[in-house]
Amino acid sequence: MAKTAKYKGINHLSGKDRLLVALMVLVPTALVVWLVWVPAVGSVLLSFTNWDGIGPIRDADLPAGAYRRLAASEVEALKRLDKAR
Repeated sequence: MAKTAKYKGINHLSGKDRLLVALMVLVPTALVVWLVWVPAVGSVLLSFTNWDGIGPIRDADLPAGAYRRLAASEVEALKRLDKAR
């Protein structure tokens, strides 16, 4: 019966194998960060501005707590919807 080799950790991999593992982790991670998280954070930051896509970006004149009130109204709407079931 053939013995199966035990995994001895990443330190026992050759230099090429370590490079390949690093690339297989870093490339997809960089793509996800660039294509998902950067636009998501940009959208949140742009929500605090008045910008129509053309011209300079100006600060939005939001009253204090505008997002908090919006979130509270959404929670209340969900509660009413749940009670209606």
